[in-house]
Amino acid sequence: MPEPVRIQYVHTDYSHFGPHAGTRRIIDYVDKEAFRVREYAVKKEKHQLNLPFLIARRLTRPWLIRKGMKLYFLEDYVAETRIANHAARDPVDIVHFVDGDHSYQHLRRMLDQRGQTHTRIITTHHQPPEFLERIIRKDTMTLVDHVFLVSPEQKDFFSQFLPDEKISVIELGVSADFYVPAETPPSREVFRTITVGSHLRDFDTLKEVAKSMQDEAIEFHVVSHSLQPDPAYPNVIVHQGVSDEALLQLYQQSHLLLLTLSEATANSALLEGLACRLPIATNDLRGTRHYLPADERFFLPSKNPDDIVAHLRDLIAQPVLCEELADLAYARGQELAWSNVVKRAEAIYRQVIDKAVSRSS
Repeated sequence: MPEPVRIQYVHTDYSHFGPHAGTRRIIDYVDKEAFRVREYAVKKEKHQLNLPFLIARRLTRPWLIRKGMKLYFLEDYVAETRIANHAARDPVDIVHFVDGDHSYQHLRRMLDQRGQTHTRIITTHHQPPEFLERIIRKDTMTLVDHVFLVSPEQKDFFSQFLPDEKISVIELGVSADFYVPAETPPSREVFRTITVGSHLRDFDTLKEVAKSMQDEAIEFHVVSHSLQPDPAYPNVIVHQGVSDEALLQLYQQSHLLLLTLSEATANSALLEGLACRLPIATNDLRGTRHYLPADERFFLPSKNPDDIVAHLRDLIAQPVLCEELADLAYARGQELAWSNVVKRAEAIYRQVIDKAVSRSS
């Protein structure tokens, strides 16, 4: 039996992600017999850091972003340094930056300086191309051995720096063993939509839709730290600081996942809704098209609030249609379970290692 591939994961420790959510979930599903896994969690939120570190963070900021990587902070540099030092003592085959948009900048140079030229670097990127243009340090991308993209729309950006064989779309997965359908459907006396998340959400449009439907039997439940309860929108119920278990219950008590988005590549809420067998109504974007089943009925007709209101009324009036969409959603959610997605990642890991071995022999 071959020796396990030694892989070091680096990810951001986001406090708003529970144990069943977030990009780091790939680590939990990797075959631990085929891969010897190390994990480094980078704490980036101010409440996670002590005062001396926050002062040093501010003082070093101009130097750390001088090459244009705007979201790279002292904690990222410390992580890269520690990983390089550890690799010099206990070598690894691959370092995978799960949040590559802001966490990888100096590691290739650091590893080479410590004699670890054989270590391969993989980065995963989550942001849309227009964001990547502003936050990626482009000269470091040519030194990466492979990039994982979460949506095909990102490929043109990375093709500027890497050949196609070093670029793969590895979808964001979902914890389909945790996010599961309700055992019994909720009552339809009041139609409940659920909106989850903050990044790239169009809450202004959502509120306009809710305002237009105030006198109807519909509630708009929103799980987000970016929206506050507002008495002007009594049918918008805001939930904050909920656990994964509470979020699952909210999904299971809802009739529809409603995501009004300004942009999207991969979207955890959309995946969780699929796994929970929810019909979905969202904007027609390249990212949402990649993750949703190939059925036009999942997409909102436009960003116009009046059009969205009409679409919601159609769904409320057609429970059979909602059931059809729910079945399609659930099937797609099972395809995107982490247990399936991780197999494609593992194949790339082996491919990267095989190429490194063939070059050195």
